[in-house]
Amino acid sequence: MMTADKPQERVLLKRNMGTAYFSTRRINARQAGEAFGLTEEEIETLCRERDASKRKASNCGLTVRELLIVSGVVAEYSDGEIAEHLGLNQATVTHHLLNAMDKAEVSTRENLARFAVNHALPLTEFPEKK
Repeated sequence: MMTADKPQERVLLKRNMGTAYFSTRRINARQAGEAFGLTEEEIETLCRERDASKRKASNCGLTVRELLIVSGVVAEYSDGEIAEHLGLNQATVTHHLLNAMDKAEVSTRENLARFAVNHALPLTEFPEKK
């Protein structure tokens, strides 16, 4: 077993061990933190990190703004229509769209929409186009 000499190293080591134990054992973060002697503050940090990790995995690495843009693509809105609906500049929409396409490793809007549906991304409802 590894040991640490300085208090900060000990906390980091305990925290990393707690995270690893938590990740492999399917126990909650509080149990993992208590098992490794983490402080209440460290346990809360572990809980927040685990929640953030889950959100990121469920979003396939897309940011909230990128998910909004993808939602517009799935609803068959143009970049201009998405920009108008969200109150953004069209260049901003295009920027986020390209980032989302890069993360999804696709090169067309159609493939991005397919990716979103196949991965059950948490999409935002857009009103039906008239």
